[in-house]
Amino acid sequence: MLDNHTLFSNAQAITATAASTNVYDTGATPDSGAGQPIVLFCGVGTAFSVLTHLEIKAQTSATENFTSTTNLFSTSASLTQLGAGSIIHLPAITGGCLRYLRLHYTVAGSNATSGTITAGIVLDKHNNVAAPDAL
Repeated sequence: MLDNHTLFSNAQAITATAASTNVYDTGATPDSGAGQPIVLFCGVGTAFSVLTHLEIKAQTSATENFTSTTNLFSTSASLTQLGAGSIIHLPAITGGCLRYLRLHYTVAGSNATSGTITAGIVLDKHNNVAAPDAL
């Protein structure tokens, strides 16, 4: 289940390197990720085309405009992993958070001509496995 208040990207078109449309404010508490992991969901809406791969970084900053950023993790998905309906598995954030969080998308190879991402903070990891209906 996704919540508008915890979405970084809502069907955001990623055709060039860009930060997520939305920033999440953890509040004034330092290191909000300590203790309970912050679990992320990242799904592909419209399939990507042309690019070689997409790098996704979770970034944190003390300021909302991200004048200074710290990368919490970086993961990469190849073009074959970026089809419509695909889930990109992101690691949970387990600590090191400053006040603000966002995702940053880096397009490698040529700029994509299509591709959208919906990503945000969720309660638990997405583990559903699609199975055919029983006969």
